[in-house]
Amino acid sequence: MLVGLLDGPIHKIETLLVKLEGRFGLIGASLIVSGILMLIASVYCAPALTLINHGTDYSLLAANPFDLEAGNRFQNRILTPVIGFLFFLRGPAFIILPLLIASVFLATLYLHFRKLGVEAAIALGFCCFIAFSSPILFTLHFAGYVDTTSYLLLFLCYAFRKHPLWVFVCYALALLNHESNAFALPWIIIMSGYRNGITTSGLMKSIAAAVLAFLPLLLVRYLFSESASHLQFGWYFNRGNIADSIWLQRTLLFDGIFQAFKLFWVLPIVATLLALKKKQYYTAIIITTIVASAGMQLFIAADTSRLIGLAFPAIIIGAVEIWRNSDHTQFRRLCWGLIVINFLIHQAFVGYGIIIPFHSLPMAIFMKYYLGVDVWTTDWI
Repeated sequence: MLVGLLDGPIHKIETLLVKLEGRFGLIGASLIVSGILMLIASVYCAPALTLINHGTDYSLLAANPFDLEAGNRFQNRILTPVIGFLFFLRGPAFIILPLLIASVFLATLYLHFRKLGVEAAIALGFCCFIAFSSPILFTLHFAGYVDTTSYLLLFLCYAFRKHPLWVFVCYALALLNHESNAFALPWIIIMSGYRNGITTSGLMKSIAAAVLAFLPLLLVRYLFSESASHLQFGWYFNRGNIADSIWLQRTLLFDGIFQAFKLFWVLPIVATLLALKKKQYYTAIIITTIVASAGMQLFIAADTSRLIGLAFPAIIIGAVEIWRNSDHTQFRRLCWGLIVINFLIHQAFVGYGIIIPFHSLPMAIFMKYYLGVDVWTTDWI
């Protein structure tokens, strides 16, 4: 069987990673691992070489994020452009920033689980669940989008879940990066309010902290209300926008949800069933709340597979719970078997009633220079 054939390569990966950590330290090894994963992802999904769609607006905002006269429609989403401004990644150079943040995200993920004592090959597998899914692959294809900053900050909310103050500092920053992170609020509250059980006092403290986390976002929206007037809450939640979003997704909704993580959806599904069987209701609640919260976005926007990327913590938590409740050797086999098989399913963006395939780098080069087809040209604006 495939899982049995993987034992040798998995052992070699484990040995190599341990040697890497011994030579470069855990942080250095984490950065190397993330860099390699980004390179592999760039071959699997050919990266765009110019800014696309919203990426152009973010790059312009990075040139002067506090210019009230510029009229940039995304001025409310100020965090990543400010980072670009501070590190001189402005204009065309902004294309690099979301990818650097994606690398930091993957490195942080690997570092976090290695510090928790997860075997190196399994920690790498956890990283692969994200690196070869919509959260990273979308950013490679649609260059300049700032979603990876949100994912990094939301993962830090998960990593710091025993430290409520840091959870809501990270969450406040995530809200400044993109207002869609407001949909993560239910699971942020439940997770940070859990102390050996969900208590009323814990939830009340979490709700109070969440209110404070929204204050910077509300201040920024007030200051830039004229620049981004069409992106205010009233624009998203009007009947026309909701009707359009639902209508545009009517034929490809489930395709879009599947394409966000493809076979990796097995992880939260199995973890939830295991949790219910063992009467670990908190785990089942947090996983389903994460997925449901991400799904609520689909009522106000139609870029389905991208939006469902917000459910990535459910993939990670699902993997962790299965790992905790199973034989580690068997889990290692299943983990890497799932990763290998998942590569065989073609990646695509699904939303707005269309499918945009993400071609591999060799295929993209062949199509562009021998067939005259630009794989980055899209009808989606």
